[in-house]
Amino acid sequence: MTLASETLAKSYMIHVRSKDCEQLTTGFNTNLKINLQAGIARDNANQDIHLSLSTASIPVTFYYFSSYLNNVSIDYETASGSASTFTLPDGSWNVYNLCDYITDSSFPYSASYDENNSKITLTNTDSTIYVLNWYLPNTLGLAKALGFDPSQTSVPAGGSISSDNVVNLNTIHSIYIHSDLALANVLSTTQGNYTNIIDQIPVNKLPFEIIKYNFYDTAPFSVVFNTTELRTFELSLKDQNNNLLQLNNVNFELSLLIEIHNKPIPIQQEIITSGGGRRTEFIEDVQDVQEEIIEPVNTPQQIATPIEIKQKKPEQIPIKISGTPQQIPISSVGQFSGYTPNPVINIPEPDEGMDPDLVSALLYAETLNLE
Repeated sequence: MTLASETLAKSYMIHVRSKDCEQLTTGFNTNLKINLQAGIARDNANQDIHLSLSTASIPVTFYYFSSYLNNVSIDYETASGSASTFTLPDGSWNVYNLCDYITDSSFPYSASYDENNSKITLTNTDSTIYVLNWYLPNTLGLAKALGFDPSQTSVPAGGSISSDNVVNLNTIHSIYIHSDLALANVLSTTQGNYTNIIDQIPVNKLPFEIIKYNFYDTAPFSVVFNTTELRTFELSLKDQNNNLLQLNNVNFELSLLIEIHNKPIPIQQEIITSGGGRRTEFIEDVQDVQEEIIEPVNTPQQIATPIEIKQKKPEQIPIKISGTPQQIPISSVGQFSGYTPNPVINIPEPDEGMDPDLVSALLYAETLNLE
């Protein structure tokens, strides 16, 4: 459960298999429509529908480098301006295989990796100067993965250049579950505004393993949306850069927890202030009224002005017994249902030798008779 159980009216679990759903984007199975013949509806307008991701099984069959992600190319040119492009095949490369491929290709550079500082060094193996255009849009993705800043670098024959930053080949490190629902309690720093993201799943498995997510992997949370019924909605799996996840036609599964909760009903409460006036306050739960406290009466004499009421059981009102009979108007310490106007309690003067506990018991019995 995502919220307090006392507000829960109904709960449902939706098990989603990608192969059962309508696919909305050609060539992808991570943008889908869910159609429920048995819709999920709230009973009245004073309820909210909450949705949370319960479990997920997602195979890591997406590539970290692909033409779709635009991170497989390096644009370079000779000093005379003759332009060329190096293209890395789609795949999930580790740093050593990547260096071997660069060195053995027609790209006029060899590549080596330094484990100590996690940087790559490219060495010009040709007899001419080559300019690497790391800043061009076609090159930015691979440049970032290799640790190079978006700049233009000229490397002479036999010269070399090393990464400006550390190498990071984990180009996809988060999976975001998007929907077409208007969510009321989720924001994103991308636009700094409300977003339709249901949850985020970290990519913590190696290529061709399966990400296993469950509700307890992150802080329990549910998204809230205002609709009378949930029957048809869309889901999509995207990376941290808002690109659809390309699973290469391998299926995945999700489970969604749907909870319908009753909203708190505000009630009006009138409170007598210390100055004799009245103040109206709204509270969200009737139970809150029961938890109020009565300030003790300082003396047994009659109190001229009402004190602030914070309700408490009558037997908990401390009353001091003096040596002479006293009368205490009940209206001075609170308003209780069932009383006639201004009833009073006659407190007898204790006889000499009377047990004080007996006097207290008689007083309490008198109080109960007034209720």
